[in-house]
Amino acid sequence: MIDTHAHLLTNAQLREIFPPGTALPGDISQAELVRLGNVCGVQKFITVQSQESEEDTETLLCNAVVHSQVVGVIGWLNLTADSAVNQLNQWLTDYPDYLLGIRPMLQHMKDENWILQPGCSPALREMSRQQLCFEALVYPRHLKALTTLADRYPELTIVVNHAAKPNIAADEFNIWYRQITDLALRSNVVCKYSGLFTEANHSSKISLAAQIQPYSRVLCNAFGEDRLLWGSDWPVLTAAAEYIHWHHAAKIQIKRYLGQNAVDKIFGGNAVKLYPIRAGIQNHHPLPSQSAYQRV
Repeated sequence: MIDTHAHLLTNAQLREIFPPGTALPGDISQAELVRLGNVCGVQKFITVQSQESEEDTETLLCNAVVHSQVVGVIGWLNLTADSAVNQLNQWLTDYPDYLLGIRPMLQHMKDENWILQPGCSPALREMSRQQLCFEALVYPRHLKALTTLADRYPELTIVVNHAAKPNIAADEFNIWYRQITDLALRSNVVCKYSGLFTEANHSSKISLAAQIQPYSRVLCNAFGEDRLLWGSDWPVLTAAAEYIHWHHAAKIQIKRYLGQNAVDKIFGGNAVKLYPIRAGIQNHHPLPSQSAYQRV
């Protein structure tokens, strides 16, 4: 099994993400991530940027090279920079097999149509040419622009992170439903089945699993067994639940709506087909350097 969405963070970085007053988990090291995953049968991980810096991406790539459990990285890049295309190709040269996609943090953008500006086009075309995924960290309000993007770049694979973060706690189902199902009609769009527990109402008497059930049904119906990817979103997940609890709940709901064969695909098989994953699956080429994340 492959966890397609995990973060490597410092305590200070996680504190910025967590709701005020939420206790931090005791151990957020990569070793703990691997241990938690292995308990659930997860053997491989894709690490995802959390900082809007090329340095963070570089660190994640270096870390992946020296740890066989990490099969790839979703990095960050300023898509509007004149150097964006050159930087993409430099990473692909320096870290062959490890860069799987780029994730601009669109959820932070005030302009919902930011990604549609002409300045992003050269980098997006190059990503498409190099078969790199565009990872969309968005809210429901961005989905119309994302639909336009999918139509504009039909050869670019778009991966919606956390199902576009529906506001489950406020029960804002209908707006999300209409837009996510429309987006799912585009065959170049894939969705990560992740982050749902985080968006639920943590003080409700209704269980987290029950709260996300209507959303799970929509995702399974809209994307089917071939265009969903499971991810933990650890350690952000720990604000809502433990790794094992999310893993278990996700398997149950996917099996309920799509069957056991879909579980096998969504928990690993689809990732191998979607991403150009070769590192850690077929060959692993360690370098004689130490990862910064060994010391987190």
